[in-house]
Amino acid sequence: MINDISAINTPLSMLVIGNSFANITLKDCRLSWALVAAVILRNLIYPLLTVVVISFLGITGMAQAAVVLMMACPVAGIVVLFTLQQHEDPSPAITLMSLSTLLSVITIPLVFIISREFF
Repeated sequence: MINDISAINTPLSMLVIGNSFANITLKDCRLSWALVAAVILRNLIYPLLTVVVISFLGITGMAQAAVVLMMACPVAGIVVLFTLQQHEDPSPAITLMSLSTLLSVITIPLVFIISREFF
C-alpha cells in the first residue's frame, strides 16, 4: 500500500509545480538578495559544511559521496507545494527552485572537486 501511494507523489507534485510554473511570467520572477543567499547556502555552503563534518566523522568512499551528493542537490519542489498550501505567491519559490536547479549543473561538480582536493 505504501509503495502505491509513494509512486504517485512525484508525478503529482510535478504536475502541481508545472501548473504553477506555467502561471508565472518572467517579469514575476525577481531575484532578491534573499533568494541569491538561499541558493548560495543550499547549493554551496551546506554541502561543503557536510564534507567537513563527514570528514571529521571518518566517513569516506561511497558513503561520503552519497551524503555529499544528497546535500548538493537543488532545492526540492516541496518548497513550491508548501507555498501554494499557505496560499502565498509562488513566484519566489519557483524562482528559487529554478535557479537552484540550473546552478546545480555547476555547483554539484564544484562541490565534488573541492571535496576531493581538500578532504
